Amino acid sequence: MKIILASQSPRRLELMHYLTNQFEVIPSDFPEREVEYLGSPETYCRKLAFKKAECIAEKYPQDLIIGSDTLVVIGGKILNKPKDRTEARQMIHRMQGTVHQVITAFALLSSSQSIKVVDHVSTKVRFASMTDDEIEAYLDQGDYMGKAGAYAIQGAAAKYVECIEGDYYTVVGLPVARLYKELKNLGLL
Repeated sequence: MKIILASQSPRRLELMHYLTNQFEVIPSDFPEREVEYLGSPETYCRKLAFKKAECIAEKYPQDLIIGSDTLVVIGGKILNKPKDRTEARQMIHRMQGTVHQVITAFALLSSSQSIKVVDHVSTKVRFASMTDDEIEAYLDQGDYMGKAGAYAIQGAAAKYVECIEGDYYTVVGLPVARLYKELKNLGLL
């Protein structure tokens, strides 16, 4: 049985290499907007991860598919990938000086082996207070593009992260230790 990562995220690809080099990447083309948000960010994130894995599992039923999704949540509101600089500015302004939650869900699916594991890990992140000039300088670097919550903890935003409570790799995009445990339990590592 092959392991297939159903993601186009370069960060998830890098983190998968911490677990094994024996995997393939087949990005999922599941349209995220098809999953309705019903009030629980954790449930929503797990559904997205499952749907991304399911989309690939249908084509590769004999293999183990790993789907994943990451959400940033503050005050019960999900901060998706910003559409533009203006939206990124609003997100960073909202998060600066306070704590937000990063949820990364994963789904392990194999139809032929009757494997279905769907779970999530949550980490709290505290951003430092930022001046308007600091926010603009951060945005000038372009690191917000394509990132939930308009930042990557391992990128230009790192200097504004005062502390985290939980798993660092969950914030990067894949809960490595939790995923290792599941893959080991399945006898795949």
